[in-house]
Amino acid sequence: MPAILRLSLVLTTFFLSACRPPDTVEVVDSREPFRDDREPAEATEYQRFAENTTQTMFQWTKPQDWRGVKASQFREINFAFGPSSEGECYLTVLAGSGSGVAENFNRWRAQFGMEPMKEGEVAALPTKTFLGRMVPALDISGSYNPGSMSPGGSVPKAEWRLVGVIMEAPGAVITVKMTGPKALIEAEQENLDAFLASVVPAPNLR
Repeated sequence: MPAILRLSLVLTTFFLSACRPPDTVEVVDSREPFRDDREPAEATEYQRFAENTTQTMFQWTKPQDWRGVKASQFREINFAFGPSSEGECYLTVLAGSGSGVAENFNRWRAQFGMEPMKEGEVAALPTKTFLGRMVPALDISGSYNPGSMSPGGSVPKAEWRLVGVIMEAPGAVITVKMTGPKALIEAEQENLDAFLASVVPAPNLR
């Protein structure tokens, strides 16, 4: 069975069972999750001490200059970068259709005060490699309002840039969104591409 299909089946099972109480779980190891400090040098590419179910389903390589940040809702694999950690990049898994590719891209565009795209425009977008597939990528700049749920609040950020991808899979929509000052995001393009290309299903899902 192809890895991406196996992963999709796991995602579907996870979301369908999310409302059920868990079976008895034996804790055999524990540690404080990574917070705003740099990850220890001995940490492997695969997060052995995952903070959430999404982290157990993927393996990835963190760019050298990025640092792991504590995961939160909608930021299930979470990074910061830049001199003052003003750059952000995070992976999100949305249950079900997750509103689809066009709807999510248009939600991101709305954060820049831009008009929504039509389906034909989405199909014409450039692509990036993610989870072994070519997926549509959005690259926009301007005044960015991240919304009240963002860690920094809804204060608009001038001269900001967003680069992100969205992949639809059976049972889920997976997004990766990178934002920050325009010059910083320009300098991080190769790191983003390397991170996207490095994301694969965890070994037990291949």
